[in-house]
Amino acid sequence: MGWFFGKKEEEILNSFFKHIEKIQEGIDLLERFFDAYEDNDWDLVEEIRNKISDIEHEADVIRRDTENGMYSGAFLPNFRGDLLGIIESADKIMNKIQTVADLIWMQHVEAPLEIRKDLKEQVNLVIKTFKSLATSLREMFDNMDKAQAYIEETEKFEHEEDLKEKVMISTLFKLKDMSLAEKLQIKELILNIGDIADLTEDTSDRVQIVIMKRKV
Repeated sequence: MGWFFGKKEEEILNSFFKHIEKIQEGIDLLERFFDAYEDNDWDLVEEIRNKISDIEHEADVIRRDTENGMYSGAFLPNFRGDLLGIIESADKIMNKIQTVADLIWMQHVEAPLEIRKDLKEQVNLVIKTFKSLATSLREMFDNMDKAQAYIEETEKFEHEEDLKEKVMISTLFKLKDMSLAEKLQIKELILNIGDIADLTEDTSDRVQIVIMKRKV
């Protein structure tokens, strides 16, 4: 079943997808950020962290413009509320990406070698989780069955990330040559990275609701 929108709605949807693309830029930078972190290149860590901050601001501007356009009367009220919910939920993903980058840069977090490889793998799962969400959002307006498949893929990657997170924390607290304060600092980082996947799944749940409503 197709979606039929007027010119005003199409303009707002274009803005909506620009917002998602900004978050994708943030996700891509997060991967580069952790490459630099793994290499102990703190100058590049700072440079990428500043770029992430700029993108977070740009995403906020796009989000506000999109929401203002919707409040002006675009879309039917029921769908308007659902789309606003998706936008606000997705924006939290970008906010959390910045939180992770700030946490490492501001606290100069020194993760032990036993954890760094796992951190990179955790970030890769977060990236996969978001990419599945982004695809489900694009497919939501063209092919709801495909969108549903990517929603399920989002849930799968989030579950894998959650399992990885628990193993990492267990491994962390078995390490002998770290103080409790250092372990708690790394645990905070692991949990914040995991929050990106959790927020992505929360957004995916909202897409699921739109699809369910559309099929009724």
